[in-house]
Amino acid sequence: MLDFTFKLHPTLWFLMLALFLGNFACTHTTQNSDEPKQKSAVTTTESGLQYSILRPGQGTPATSGHQVLIHEMMTYLHSDEALVSTYTNGQAAAFTLGANQVTKGMEEGVTGMQKGEIRELIIPPHLSQRTIYPDFLSPDSTLRIKVELVDIVGTQQAKALSVMYRSVDNGQSWSAFASGLPNDATISGFTTLNNQIFAITDYHGIFSLETNSDHWKACRTGLPPMVDINAIVATEEALVIGTFRQGFFRSIDGGQNWETPQTNLSGTAIRDLIETNGKLLAGTDFGIYASEDQGITWQHVYGDRQINSFTKMQDKVYAGIVDGVIMSTDRGSSWQYIFEPYTIHNISNNGEYLYAMPLGTGLMRSKDDGQSWEPAHQGLAPLNLYTFEVQHIGPTLFAAQHDGIFQSFDQGHSWTMLRNGLPMATPFSTMAATDQGLFAGIAMRK
Repeated sequence: MLDFTFKLHPTLWFLMLALFLGNFACTHTTQNSDEPKQKSAVTTTESGLQYSILRPGQGTPATSGHQVLIHEMMTYLHSDEALVSTYTNGQAAAFTLGANQVTKGMEEGVTGMQKGEIRELIIPPHLSQRTIYPDFLSPDSTLRIKVELVDIVGTQQAKALSVMYRSVDNGQSWSAFASGLPNDATISGFTTLNNQIFAITDYHGIFSLETNSDHWKACRTGLPPMVDINAIVATEEALVIGTFRQGFFRSIDGGQNWETPQTNLSGTAIRDLIETNGKLLAGTDFGIYASEDQGITWQHVYGDRQINSFTKMQDKVYAGIVDGVIMSTDRGSSWQYIFEPYTIHNISNNGEYLYAMPLGTGLMRSKDDGQSWEPAHQGLAPLNLYTFEVQHIGPTLFAAQHDGIFQSFDQGHSWTMLRNGLPMATPFSTMAATDQGLFAGIAMRK
């Protein structure tokens, strides 16, 4: 059982994901590459990175702007047990040097490598940007990574990622869509109200987009500075947001002004919000709270465990929690388990299937209210990483994954990566299907 006592949020997961990299379509058979019996002397750089050459390469050294394919195997410094390995499935990972797509340690360690070269990198915590990690990876440990430069496949202009991308043709092509958003923001979620789209962020507040506009406007009046927003929901009368430590905030004027409600729950993480038949439900670190008055007052209604996400299908509400999936048929007043024991960090549906997003088993789906589950991750990432979010437009599914956006035409049985206009090897943490297009926010932030 995973112990999720930290903030389970896409921004923090990136600190792991960017180092792990992702699947890539090119397959290379380099797993059994011969290595010299003795490695070269250890070189220590000014940053604190250490590396040694296990096998020399040849050709042009990799530099900023080069798109590279690599294999990697990660262990702790004093352990031989592989934490992550692309050799397992033979699929190399791709990223562009200088584009801020991987951690500092990996960026520096790969720079200067030649095709065919194998290095051993010793990466201290400050070069992997680690502050909080899942419990299977110690946050303060030094990592050893064997990295092999499989190929340099081209040169791209090394440019910073956009905070957000949009598609107006059902995911076939994408373009950056972040005018008005801070360039160091992470998008936590979306909602719509009266032809407006609202995007919530970590530490930068909330932003709105009007119909036919291409510019996001800040909606911060009444919000404390550096507020970390986790969730948002729209009702007929109000917008309600939930934060990581500062409780709830409400707006009754379309997000222009915000105020603290009568019941606030400050000090606990509010991880998700949902509306069901006029009732609001909030998932927190200490169970589920409910509001019958548009978020003014809240009462505890269920449990004391961490509630990570909600989805509703027909007359039922489902919640992904720290040890499974629970279901309610009475607007959240009572709940029953339908899946155990994995931690489910997100849950969604397409009107026919439930989609559960655990860590370690890959995306799963159920067609019978959780009585049976089946894998739904063919073509997605390695199972030790996970899907952030699943959305749908009609019968077509879209998955925000640790290395890109994926599409499925068969209700999640198989997936293909979408690339036209999207950055490569980049984790996307949230999506929204709206009348103004399909929006996707990245999880990669400083």
